[in-house]
Amino acid sequence: MTAMYLQFAALWLVPMLSITVIHCAASGLLPRNQIAGIRIPSVMASDTAWRAGHRAAIPVIWLTAPVALAGTVVAAMIPNPGLAGLPVLASCALSIAILIRSAVVANRAARRAGGA
Repeated sequence: MTAMYLQFAALWLVPMLSITVIHCAASGLLPRNQIAGIRIPSVMASDTAWRAGHRAAIPVIWLTAPVALAGTVVAAMIPNPGLAGLPVLASCALSIAILIRSAVVANRAARRAGGA
């Protein structure tokens, strides 16, 4: 049972951190840096591109929350603990795809805003 709780915590860590970081960067609370945020060349090109890219990524990054919720609910409904990890794994894979998509959206917005 403890392993299942750890899986759920890991599953929710991606949306919580991603949404928080993206919002902070978009609002200017998180300045351009080499540690947190979308760190692709076009977004890192200027402060304007940084904020524009992160603002554009907000609607996409929010999709990680319902994906985590669905993975949690489905995993909790599976009686076999050994199989409960499958929806968690699928949710993590889908969350990674969403993160990649958010970087693509941020890239386009940053380029329009004058990024590289």
